[in-house]
Amino acid sequence: MVKETNNIERKLSSRASSYERMYAIIGHKEGLHMRPASFVNRHILQKYSGCKAYIRDGKDPAFGGVEIDGKLYADFRSIMNVLSLGVPYGHKVEIVTKGKEAKKAAEEICAFLSSDLSKL
Repeated sequence: MVKETNNIERKLSSRASSYERMYAIIGHKEGLHMRPASFVNRHILQKYSGCKAYIRDGKDPAFGGVEIDGKLYADFRSIMNVLSLGVPYGHKVEIVTKGKEAKKAAEEICAFLSSDLSKL
């Protein structure tokens, strides 16, 4: 089932039920760069300390990655891994979270990445 709301799309996976998957459209004119990637790592994931978060934009990250359901994702704990994706403005990305409060973390990450990043 897919539901779209304000540039955020949710998709439940039957194969990886312990993961929360959501989609976001990058809302900052400069795309996904160092400051927003660092903000997710240092603020959002720190808030949900038992949670891990990954991002994919349709291509594999240049520096390794984490395999989930046969696809490689960049781990938000590695800023270089995330930056290697080179995600531009307006591009759709998939966010996958796992752990305690994974849904809340995914929602907050997607809302942040879909915004114009004026919080920074």
